[in-house]
Amino acid sequence: MKFIKKYFTKPTLFKKFLTFLFSPIHWAKMNYKKNYHLNFTHAKKLFIFDMSLLAFVIFLIGVTIFWFNYHPNIDQLVYLDINPSKDKIMSGDYIDYKITYKNESDKKLISPILTLKLPKNFLIEKIEPAKYNKSKNIFELPNLKPNDEGSIIISGWTYGTPDTNELITAVLSYRQDSRKVKEQKTVAFIKTLRNSVLNTEINISDKILSQGKTPITISLENIGEKNLHGISLLLPSTKEINFSNIQTDNGETKNNLWTISELSPKQKNSLTADIITDIKNYQKEITLNFTPNLTVNESSVPQKTISKVLALTYPQAQISVTWQNNLKQIKPTGVATLEMEIKNIGNITFTNAQIEIPLISGLIDSARINKLNLGKISNGAFIIDKNNLPALSEIKPNDSFKYNIQIPIVYWPQGGVDQTLNLSPRFQSELENITSAKYELSAQSPSIAIGTQLSLEAETRYYTNEGDQIGRGPLPARVGKETKYWAMLKIQNATSQIKNLNLSAELPDYIFLTGKSSVSHGQDISYDSVRKKINWTLADLPAYAQVGVYFELSLTPTSEMIGTTPIILKNITLTGTDNYLQESITQTIPNIDISLPNDQIGKEKGIIVIQ
Repeated sequence: MKFIKKYFTKPTLFKKFLTFLFSPIHWAKMNYKKNYHLNFTHAKKLFIFDMSLLAFVIFLIGVTIFWFNYHPNIDQLVYLDINPSKDKIMSGDYIDYKITYKNESDKKLISPILTLKLPKNFLIEKIEPAKYNKSKNIFELPNLKPNDEGSIIISGWTYGTPDTNELITAVLSYRQDSRKVKEQKTVAFIKTLRNSVLNTEINISDKILSQGKTPITISLENIGEKNLHGISLLLPSTKEINFSNIQTDNGETKNNLWTISELSPKQKNSLTADIITDIKNYQKEITLNFTPNLTVNESSVPQKTISKVLALTYPQAQISVTWQNNLKQIKPTGVATLEMEIKNIGNITFTNAQIEIPLISGLIDSARINKLNLGKISNGAFIIDKNNLPALSEIKPNDSFKYNIQIPIVYWPQGGVDQTLNLSPRFQSELENITSAKYELSAQSPSIAIGTQLSLEAETRYYTNEGDQIGRGPLPARVGKETKYWAMLKIQNATSQIKNLNLSAELPDYIFLTGKSSVSHGQDISYDSVRKKINWTLADLPAYAQVGVYFELSLTPTSEMIGTTPIILKNITLTGTDNYLQESITQTIPNIDISLPNDQIGKEKGIIVIQ
């Protein structure tokens, strides 16, 4: 306070102010004494000349500054502004732009013209007032006296690309009443569209398979108030990503381009497809961009881009399929054990998995497979799921399990020559936290050779199926009377060649070979009368071939046979070698008698020996 009272009194401040005013004079005086006095003959004249020159330079600088800062224009006093009817504008909205002007100067504005520069995709619907030169985009306004004002409203549909800036410019040209030079006032409005009335929705799982297919639904909806035309959406497609099974509610797709000619207000159209991915570089995610386009004024206008960031999963299973004991071949009716090992070598957990084994109807006995294993048959495949095998409920990364399946072979193989059996189990599974996709992997078992099968049937006949009599003597057979029957043996081969086929049978003591016989392949039968044994051989019987061996037998019943059907042929045996497996085959059938089971005519006449 003492400092302020001492140095900031009125006399002190006044003295300092006078010192400031006279400081240039003091500076000039000191400069004269130092640089001119006693240094030059005409010191005073030279000093006055230098000071005059300095003053003139200062004057020129002042005039120059004034010249460059002086503007006779009054644009600063002309008010011009652009105001939209909405703060938030979407592409496709109906909007009013109000251009307000006012002469705030004291000068009269002569022949004012308002020029507008609108975005090319603004469709003008209405103008108030209507005095508008559309070809030049100008309004011719009346002269504006001081404080005169007015406004123009332009209404229409605005289209553009969301999140990009577009400039609307208004220019008011005029001249002052006292001048002939044209002046102008310019104002600009930056328009940023925040969204679009063409609403795009993408429905797809946040996680997709790196290799597989994932369903996707894309919906385009017009949420505006005016029909939209020429809509198109290009589906992203690369070497790693493709779309398949594309179906749409409306429009058409060609070369992954979905086009819709028109979309009315509140109308919604959808596209469904499968995204086929084949990404092997173990990247963590991919981004899919979808940008729909509108056609406005015959030009394509991109709308809001919808981006979907999708996490990539790499499900991968390893399946080992072998035959137990390294099985290489099997005979009909045998059971082969298929050993499977499944390991999760991916980075996602398998859930609700199942194993599906397509069955080969001509080789696998479907009825027996259900009895030997826990599972079910559906659509020609044997299916094992978590209900039969709890390990299939959840298989975490690096988990593995083994499972054996019993595969029964049919009695009579079919389908080709020298058949082999190889199975293709399919592993199918859902993926944890991915409800829209499934993982599938097939494996191939080693092949095993399936052996052939021989069929042997034998019967006695007195009549043929057509009713022809081939037997001789009384029927039913009578004691002491000779009756002759035909023994008919039928041989059928399955899938592979048979070598060294041999058919043998024995005659009871009371049965005799008459010498009549017939065979469809090879040589006639041979007969060992001592052993009462019949033989027939064939070196080679092809796959699926049939052979008939027929011969006549004679029976003269004794009284002990009354009321019976005596055996006529016994110990019937068929042997051979399966040339495919190089293994022997033997077939035996029961003895046959005179009961004529397949001879209806003969049965009606009588099959029991009578007196």
